[in-house]
Amino acid sequence: MTTIDFYRVYSDPGGLFQLSIKPDSTSVQVKKIMGENQLTISFEDSRYIDFKLRDFCVVFGEKYQLNRLPVIDKVSTYLFKYEMVLQAESADLAKMQFLFLGSDNSLKESDFSLMGNAETFIDLILANMARLGYDWIKGEILSTPYKNLSFSAENCYNALSRLATEFDTEFWIIGRTIHLVKKRTDTGFVFRHGRFRGAYEIIRQNLDNSDVVTRLYAFGAEKNLPQGYPGIRLRLPGFYPYAITNLTVIITATGGGNSDYEFTFDPPGTTGVTGIDIEYRIAGSTGAWTTDAGAATSPRTINLPTGSYEFRFMTIGGVANGVRSDVVTVTTDISSPVLLPVSYPYLEKNIALYGLLEATQLFDDIYPHRTGTISSVNAIDFYKFIDTSMNFDINAFLLPGMTAKVVFNTGQLAGYSFEVSAYNNGTKEFTILKNKDEATLEIPSASLKPAIGDKYVLVDIRMPQSYVETAEELLKTKATELLEQISQPQVGYQMILDPVYLRDRNRTIDIGNEVWISDTQFAINRKYRVVSTTRNLVSEFSYSAELSDKVQPGTMQRIMNSLDSSERNITDNAQQLANNQLINGIQIGNLKIQQGTLILVDVPTTSTDVGFSQLRIEDATNKIFKRL
Repeated sequence: MTTIDFYRVYSDPGGLFQLSIKPDSTSVQVKKIMGENQLTISFEDSRYIDFKLRDFCVVFGEKYQLNRLPVIDKVSTYLFKYEMVLQAESADLAKMQFLFLGSDNSLKESDFSLMGNAETFIDLILANMARLGYDWIKGEILSTPYKNLSFSAENCYNALSRLATEFDTEFWIIGRTIHLVKKRTDTGFVFRHGRFRGAYEIIRQNLDNSDVVTRLYAFGAEKNLPQGYPGIRLRLPGFYPYAITNLTVIITATGGGNSDYEFTFDPPGTTGVTGIDIEYRIAGSTGAWTTDAGAATSPRTINLPTGSYEFRFMTIGGVANGVRSDVVTVTTDISSPVLLPVSYPYLEKNIALYGLLEATQLFDDIYPHRTGTISSVNAIDFYKFIDTSMNFDINAFLLPGMTAKVVFNTGQLAGYSFEVSAYNNGTKEFTILKNKDEATLEIPSASLKPAIGDKYVLVDIRMPQSYVETAEELLKTKATELLEQISQPQVGYQMILDPVYLRDRNRTIDIGNEVWISDTQFAINRKYRVVSTTRNLVSEFSYSAELSDKVQPGTMQRIMNSLDSSERNITDNAQQLANNQLINGIQIGNLKIQQGTLILVDVPTTSTDVGFSQLRIEDATNKIFKRL
């Protein structure tokens, strides 16, 4: 583009035309996934231009505005040099604090906890933007589980960045529309190094300082594990104390240089094992193992050339499927029984390429659990509710010295934990006790009670084996995904693209695009995602682009000389909300406050569900809101 038109914000939302400038060849647009989206413009002009904050322009279909005054070099009375940075509307999010409702029903509390899913928190961001007249819109939002998160002195941009991390997704801001979902577009474009091949330069670069990990120890949370479980945390599938026990080995020569190796052992007793493979190789070798498959019975005999061997045992079937024992070296008879413990559970990848490099990862949100839904409630006794889909008897899975608890994810009691005083397996009826942590309110009560459709989880119980296995498999899936990323050097590529190549094919690229990069010497021929672009404003087909599989939320630059926000502190707090004293019923649009919890409601306002503007505090002691 040869000129850029600037506008000034007046009462007309479209702005009033001010002037045109001619950017020089150093002027660029920089865009990053979950990072900055800004213009850096340099130009000379014979006029002194009195730019104002919030002056804006539209470049490549996006609006950019001045949040800092430009640097102006007065060379002479008739020559001025300008350097200016303009930011997309996403920068406005960094100007607004992420606040929650205080005792006067206004958004004013900067330190609070909140139970919700991704949509709940996005709604609160929109409500905060609306406080000062910013009309923002909710776009595509990932469906997520409920989490209880704590915030302290956040701005809306920082809160949005953390939501992307907490819910393992990405945020996208297009104009004033917020999306919380990963977006990608497969362009099919292929770039190679060289003239008329798309890329002037291909630069390989390290993404971060993280070391490669080739063996990952992965553990889940400590909750809801059965008695006798091997460890205090959830472990990867197949971690059981022993593959076999009481092993003895008798070697009998059979002639011709061969011998029978007879193994006597006790197989795993209660893990559903249907077979045991005996794997062997010559002692001291590093070659492949040979497998002798067989039933999970003893004794077992293998005829081999007489010598010294390494043996190990692998279980087949049941929850211990694929578990291997430690290695035992057999040179002579083993007449005294030995125990063969299972090797410690871990996942491995690329050891042959990079060697053995260990790390441990804790997944505290993975544990055996069931999300239940209330199917009916007791109209008289609000301490009771029924879940007809409950598929096991809680009474048979209680832990010694522990009381089963219900933690509500949704509804008026969301975020609260209640002890279960009784459970009737015939009727599927729960009876809960009063919450012990709430000092100012009676919970549950006639006004704050379980309701049909409320979702909950059970904690502090043993879970049936099927739930343990499901959690272990989920842990394995998440750990495998992580290991896929960290088991190789974290590198990306920067490309300086050929503008003639792009112009002749009328191709433009943007963040989120997927393109192919092919280079024999770098040994790459695969698809990468465009995570950032730098585009020249004058030569519109001149790009540099960064390609990577890994994206981290960026940091919004300070706006209008404001201080950087303090470090965020969002933690998992499954027991209690810090703002429990807020009463049920406050509603702003589709947002409703119920016991310190912001939830989304889709029902029309009723006499018991009054709008925000109709509410006030009537009694600070019991926190009861009534219609004005």
